Amino acid sequence: MGKQRGERSKSRPSSSSLAASLVSGGNAPPAGFGFGGFVGSARVAEATKGADEEISADIDGEIASHLRRLSKRDSTTKLKALAALGPMFHERPPSELVAVLPSWVFIYRRLAADSSRQVREQAHLAMKELASRVGRSLAPHLRVLMGPWWVSQFDPSREVAEAARASFLAAFPAQKKQVEALAFCQGEMFEYLDETLGVTPQTVDKSVAPEEAADWVERQLSAGLLAMATLLQVLGGQAGGGGDVREETTRGGKEEANGKQQTTSEEEAHENESGQKDADASKGGGIDPGEGSSGAAKVVELAGGVAARHRFFAPCLKHASPVVRGAAYQTLRALCESARAQIRENLSAVAPLILGSLTEREPAVHRAMWDMLLSFVRFFSGGWEFVNVRKAVLPGLWGLLRHACYGSAEVSYPCLLVLVSLLPHGVVGTGPEFWGELFGALWGGREACVAEVEWQALLRAWRECLVYVLTNAEKYAEPGREGTLAFRHEIVRTVLLDTAWDEYMQSGGGSRAGAATPTKSAEVSRDQDADRVSSHARAGPSGQAAAGGVADERNGREATAGSMGRGSLRMLDLAEAMGEAVIQMEKIDDALSEFWADLTKRILATLSESGGGDPNAVVKRVGDFYMVVSRLAKRPPVLGKKGPALAMGQRKSNALDAGVKPLVAGVWELAVGSSDAVPLVRLLTRLVTLYGTESLGGIADKGETAKSQFEAVRFLVTTRLIPWCLGGRGEERSTVEGGTRLEFLLAILKDERLRAEWEGVLGRLTRWAVKAGGSEEDTVAKHLEDVETLGAVLGKLREQGAARRLNLESAGVDAAALVVGSSSSLEEAPCQEFLKQAMGAGGGRVPFVSGAALRGVLERLLQRMDEGRQGGKGADLALAAVDIGGAYALSKKVPEEVEEVRGKILATLFSLSWLGGKAAGGVEIGEGATDGATESGIETQVTQTGGKETGSLEGSVERLAAAARLLAGALTQDVVVQLGAEQRAAVQHLLVEEIRRQVAEGEPATCVQVAERAAEVVQRLAVGREERGAVIDLSVAPMGSWPRWSRAMLPAGGKNRRGSEEGVKVERAFAAFVGALVQRIGLEEVFLAGTETDSEKGEEGGEKNRAWLAIELVVAHEAEGAENPGAVMRFLVECGRSATDREFALLHHVIDGLVKAAVADVSGEQDTVSAENALRALCRLLGELVGGAAWGGDEVLPIVMPHLREQRPGDSEGAVNKTVGIWLKQALEALPLTAPEEGPKGEAALEKVLLAVSCFPLHAEGGEEAVKNAARAAPPEKQADTLLELLRRQFHSREAMAAVAREAAAKRLGAVDPGDPDDIDGQDASGDEWADRVEAALAQLMMAAIAYGWAHFGEVEWGDVLGRVEKWLEKMVSSQEEHAETLSEAIAEAVQTEGETSVRQTAVFEEVRDCLHSADDDLSGLPLLSVKTLELLLALPLPGSSAKAVDIGAVGGIDGDEWLRMRHVALVGALRMVCIAGLEEAAAREAGGDRTAELVVGAREKQGAFWGSVARVSSYATVGAITEAATSMDTWAEVGVGRGAVPSLQALLFSPRPSPPLQRAAHSLLSRTPLLDVAVSTAKDEDASAEDEALVSAEHPAVVAGIRPEMAAILETRAGDLLLAAPLAPLRARYLLAWSLLLARLRSLPATAPAYEKLVQYVQETGAALNLLEVLFQYIPLDLTPPKAKAAPKRAASLETPASEWFPVTKASLPGMAAALYMDVLRVLPACARLWFMDLRERSVAAAVEAYTSGACSSALLEAEFRAVQESVGTQDNLSIRANRAAREVIAAYSMDESSLEMVIRLPAAYPLRPVEVECTKRIGVSESRLRKWLLSISAFLRHQNGAVSAAVLLWKQNVEREFEGVEECPICYSVIHTTNHALPRLPCKTCKHKFHAACLYKWFASSHKSTCPLCQTPF
Repeated sequence: MGKQRGERSKSRPSSSSLAASLVSGGNAPPAGFGFGGFVGSARVAEATKGADEEISADIDGEIASHLRRLSKRDSTTKLKALAALGPMFHERPPSELVAVLPSWVFIYRRLAADSSRQVREQAHLAMKELASRVGRSLAPHLRVLMGPWWVSQFDPSREVAEAARASFLAAFPAQKKQVEALAFCQGEMFEYLDETLGVTPQTVDKSVAPEEAADWVERQLSAGLLAMATLLQVLGGQAGGGGDVREETTRGGKEEANGKQQTTSEEEAHENESGQKDADASKGGGIDPGEGSSGAAKVVELAGGVAARHRFFAPCLKHASPVVRGAAYQTLRALCESARAQIRENLSAVAPLILGSLTEREPAVHRAMWDMLLSFVRFFSGGWEFVNVRKAVLPGLWGLLRHACYGSAEVSYPCLLVLVSLLPHGVVGTGPEFWGELFGALWGGREACVAEVEWQALLRAWRECLVYVLTNAEKYAEPGREGTLAFRHEIVRTVLLDTAWDEYMQSGGGSRAGAATPTKSAEVSRDQDADRVSSHARAGPSGQAAAGGVADERNGREATAGSMGRGSLRMLDLAEAMGEAVIQMEKIDDALSEFWADLTKRILATLSESGGGDPNAVVKRVGDFYMVVSRLAKRPPVLGKKGPALAMGQRKSNALDAGVKPLVAGVWELAVGSSDAVPLVRLLTRLVTLYGTESLGGIADKGETAKSQFEAVRFLVTTRLIPWCLGGRGEERSTVEGGTRLEFLLAILKDERLRAEWEGVLGRLTRWAVKAGGSEEDTVAKHLEDVETLGAVLGKLREQGAARRLNLESAGVDAAALVVGSSSSLEEAPCQEFLKQAMGAGGGRVPFVSGAALRGVLERLLQRMDEGRQGGKGADLALAAVDIGGAYALSKKVPEEVEEVRGKILATLFSLSWLGGKAAGGVEIGEGATDGATESGIETQVTQTGGKETGSLEGSVERLAAAARLLAGALTQDVVVQLGAEQRAAVQHLLVEEIRRQVAEGEPATCVQVAERAAEVVQRLAVGREERGAVIDLSVAPMGSWPRWSRAMLPAGGKNRRGSEEGVKVERAFAAFVGALVQRIGLEEVFLAGTETDSEKGEEGGEKNRAWLAIELVVAHEAEGAENPGAVMRFLVECGRSATDREFALLHHVIDGLVKAAVADVSGEQDTVSAENALRALCRLLGELVGGAAWGGDEVLPIVMPHLREQRPGDSEGAVNKTVGIWLKQALEALPLTAPEEGPKGEAALEKVLLAVSCFPLHAEGGEEAVKNAARAAPPEKQADTLLELLRRQFHSREAMAAVAREAAAKRLGAVDPGDPDDIDGQDASGDEWADRVEAALAQLMMAAIAYGWAHFGEVEWGDVLGRVEKWLEKMVSSQEEHAETLSEAIAEAVQTEGETSVRQTAVFEEVRDCLHSADDDLSGLPLLSVKTLELLLALPLPGSSAKAVDIGAVGGIDGDEWLRMRHVALVGALRMVCIAGLEEAAAREAGGDRTAELVVGAREKQGAFWGSVARVSSYATVGAITEAATSMDTWAEVGVGRGAVPSLQALLFSPRPSPPLQRAAHSLLSRTPLLDVAVSTAKDEDASAEDEALVSAEHPAVVAGIRPEMAAILETRAGDLLLAAPLAPLRARYLLAWSLLLARLRSLPATAPAYEKLVQYVQETGAALNLLEVLFQYIPLDLTPPKAKAAPKRAASLETPASEWFPVTKASLPGMAAALYMDVLRVLPACARLWFMDLRERSVAAAVEAYTSGACSSALLEAEFRAVQESVGTQDNLSIRANRAAREVIAAYSMDESSLEMVIRLPAAYPLRPVEVECTKRIGVSESRLRKWLLSISAFLRHQNGAVSAAVLLWKQNVEREFEGVEECPICYSVIHTTNHALPRLPCKTCKHKFHAACLYKWFASSHKSTCPLCQTPF
């Protein structure tokens, strides 16, 4: 077959698990329900006659033919017949198939036992079709059919078993029906099983081939046995599976192992209990309750009869196949559990079979074997009488243990204790002999344990058995206490010490545990390990899981152990097991005392032996063991055991007194008298570390018994240990031993009670420094030994991690640090090591000195570093200062006191590194040289160049520079970030000033080297673009006469002037410096990088550029008379070619600045020179732009013309205006643009028109700004009229031009198309480049005419303009829609790619990339111009517009209706394009991930001007346009394109890489009706029962409120993620914008609307508003100064900004956004804000929040409250409300019948953060109790109401009226109307009849964790 014999299929469960699944309740079977995986049958050939006689004459001929073919021997013939029968059974009517059943039943019995797997599978599939069709008609044949049908479900082939199971479920889909069917056929089934289990190879049917007979018999036996076991469990009433039985048995055995004696009465009681469980199980899923116990008894009787007839399966237990043996084990276990009477009657036959099964060697069946064995031993304690245990049982058990259970360690070892505890006393006997054999066999199995799980299981079993025998020693020892003591001592000695401890101590560091026979398994190969793991996989389900984790567990342990070998790992396990055993012997004092005494002797003997092995290995082993004992002793006592358990302190005390103290005393004596005491002292250190100074009591007691225990230890430490550890400096001892003694001393002084002794040690080592006070130069030189010792002490403290724990601040250490830092001996190694340890240099370690001392030391080191520039001795001391101070400066975190000094040190490091002529990243210091640069190994790395002199520098200075370069090169980005912005700015300022000084003092030739240093500061010490830009600005800032040519462009202003000779030198040096800096960091970084807070920005509000610097360089280049353009000018030309927003802004500013300089008023000679040079630079730049085809003249003139139009005073007709008039006249005389003629004439006409149009520049932002700018320009009226006439000329000749176009088209096409005379585009011009150019020029002409002369338009002009714009927009929108459809189709096709998610995302990425490349739409031409034209039109004060750009009066000549129609269509198109942009990004991100979305966003950013204009147009959208656009997008989504309008806009709003204009547009649209209604939630604003929804326990609050999933995911972002994110992180921006939509939605809803209540309930239940407020106040600036120092709070309302100013989301806009959101929270969620405020823990923060709220927000909120009160006046007949603004009071008067009540509600100054106060000022006819109740009620409404005070009062009124109407209040909240959702109590308790609010009841259930009535406690 396909696998080895005996190997069970992985998919085949045990029979017990099958039974458990069958009897588990439920109507429908669970997924994967079935009855195992084996099948079997009996011989059925005798029961049938010839094939022809079996087939009835009533059967359809075709079916009968196929049935006859099934009797053939050939498997192929059978398969073909079955393949044909399946569809027939499925298609034929049931009435026809009923006739087939008699013949099919007998054929099916044969097919179920066929040798071919395919035949059996197809037979069951055909049976499935037939059974599902005939239904109940199968009942008459069920008894004959059920036997093979049931057994087939246990076929060893997974496919066959599943097919049989499927057919059975098709006939009986309900579990109850399945059990009833089995019970109905139980007699026939057991007959069939009887026949099946009797098969042998000799009785096999002739149809089975001889070579297949053995396999056939094996299959029949295993399937029959498993079928019988499962049938017995299902019908016999046994509900538990094998696993359950084993767990119960194991638990019972372990209870006895812990001292519980099991009696006969207990066993009988257990049997009765099990019987009751069986009865319960039968009610749940076994025999029908109607049959009672008689049905189960009958099944048990039948099963017992079958078992007896087959000698209780004795042949199967000896079968060669483990599969058969395993099935027999399961069947016998089932018999032991269900048929106990039959087993008890045949105990003499069954007991030898079961108890002798321990000889089983196949690990795959050990689980079944143990389940059978333990079940038998548990239920039949008398079975031991029928076997000779010594001969029949124990040899098998010993063999099993010696071979590590043959690979089933995880299964077998846990069962050992249970079996041993159930052995009769006669088998175990009296004395330790039996236990010696048991532990000997068990320990012998360690050689065979290969996998880690086996070793762990062995140790666990060894420990459990050891603890058991010691605990129950009275049971197995000689009578009397002496016999028990002797028994325990013998067990401890032989098992724990002679065996385990000796093995533990004798194993070397690299040997494997248990490798006593090196020839066998000392070096086990990985192949053997893999074989053993495979045996685990065969051992069963748990074995499989364990085998899968063997390698992982071993790898994890090896990684933990570090460099230890495999043997060391196992020795740790052994130590753990011994320690666990010792701890579990806590109540056996005699055994413990014997163990500790013997163990101490053995350890001391081993340590005192000479040549006894490696003493370090011995010490490590001992220390590991005591570490394990210490750790285990700290565990809390085990609960649930009978008898008192020792507390943790008592456990540790036992080990300390009996084991540790004697050992410490003995080791101390050995150490004092030893010549090599290092290992001994290490052991002492470890013991003291583990057990504290109490472990020294063994030493102290010998000489100081009169004192108390601790006083004796203190005296010992003071008089002997401290002198011994610190002394001996005159003795001959190694450095290692000295360090070891210090470690021992530190371990002692960790005791807080020895604080005085610790201070004495420090005082002893620093006494010299305190006396010196820094006055003596040679003080340090005299006490170098003390400095070395002090450094070693501090180093040991740091190694042990005691720096933080000791909180060391010693005046002596401070004095020593200051003296050493000022000493001339600083270069000595002990001094450097001491300072490093004291300061915590390197790695951000905790310093041992105070902040003041640390600052003083750093200042001294900084002074030494500065002195080193002069060379000589100072350079050597500076080298040591660099080593120490530099290493400290590289720490990630330092105290606040030294941050300033640290910055200066870093600046000095870089400055020193430049002494050698190289930057810190120079070539001499390779990348690899930075490793370890923070330690004292610097000198080693620089000695190779230290002896050389470079130039005029001394060798010492060169070494200093090399060391500084090494440390500066080791500065990581993490350290730079940790510096903080202020410190980085200080460092940058110091270094840049040094750089500028070097530039000013140097020659231009040396500035290249200085530029390298500046580039290093920019790239390594600046974080983010803002800081890099600041460093560049500081580096190129004006200095002296620099800059010369562009000074007028700087914020400080000033005239350009010619400098002196020295000034010219500085100018040239700076120019050379900037040029070299550009080469180092790039042109874009220098000219384009910067911040948004600087003065020079692009016109689009974009990023800063340094146009003045570019002007300075290009003008300086021209002033030098250069013939060719420089690098800067070439860069500007490239900017003109790429024309992105940033680059265009730079170029625009440069040309603008050059024009201003060239045409400026001349007042002196120097300015004349500047103007001439600027003019030359301008001409060269324009020439390069135009000549290089980067720009045309029409692109240059709009920039130049505003300056050229400026007339000198008295010049009425300037040359510029004359020239413009000439150009307009030439354009008017030229051929109209509408002529479709391409050629010289057409080109000439096009150029003339564009030239004329360029004389009328428009503002880059377009819209209102363009109209205003044109009005301010005010060109001569004649020019405006001529421009309008030029426009009319283009439109008035349209018919003639259309005729020419049609004629030309006819010539090309050979036919004349009538066409539309007005459609000059219809003549094949869509793809014509010339036509596109003409249309673009016409658009520019229209824009200029609209901006400069729209007031003079007539009806014809307006009609032509509106028609043309509408046509352009329609074409553009259609193009965008087509592109979106193409992209969506490409994504949908790519998503179908098979494979993992990453494969599909890659396919989507490639499709989107290809789609974007193929589209290649250039939107910067006509599409952009058409949208800008629409912007101009929308900005005009036309009908229906709110624009007020200019005030010229009414507009004449325009058709208002036509304009409004066109305006609506255009706005809908613009909105659709905005949604399309979001649709494409959302689709790409959803299907292809962020990488694909970046493609779409990048392509959109290239067309930034177009999309910015579209976004601005969308701001004019009307409600009707928004509705129509949203409807069309939603309709589009229904056909599979996108998800609708709202998801598309949310994709733009929440994009990780947003486009600010589109983001602003998306936010504006989503915040307006009608999209706001569905942007946050999809819940309808209708009257729904809030109580019923609140009770839906399985639904999230977001589901109840209808929150969109994408919105809920953002709103419920975890607080930790938000607070850890950077302030400008996309996560925070998305979070704030999502909340802005939610708050806007709440503002738009009335407080009584159900949708409002749902949203408020969502916010309250999720607590999301609390996270929002935490985030908001990270942006809102608060005054945290103490209250006394504060001035009167000022209103900060200016912080709140409108939503239109939030974009782009930057550092500058976030405070305004946060303030606006906070104001919204206070308006619509005051209760949430109040709850958050009350929970603030820091008083300073709470006070600051209150001050800000009262000053900036409360006034407006109080005014709104009082307004609401005024509006509510007079609306209620029995309630009056009035406001008192001066006193901040609301007075409410309520009357009902003869009762009246007047209340005053006082609003706090910090409303709504502080709660309101309610006071009753007048009451008539209202009792005191009712008054208190009403006051509490209205206080609750005011406290929980997220709305106006007046609304809360009205709710309270309704609550009172409901109470008067007789509505009972909710017993939970004591209110009739719920304070949050305003619902009434509707849910009654069926017992006490009280009604509750659904929300209150749900909250009660959730908090109490039970669903009972709060009053009567009955289940609700």
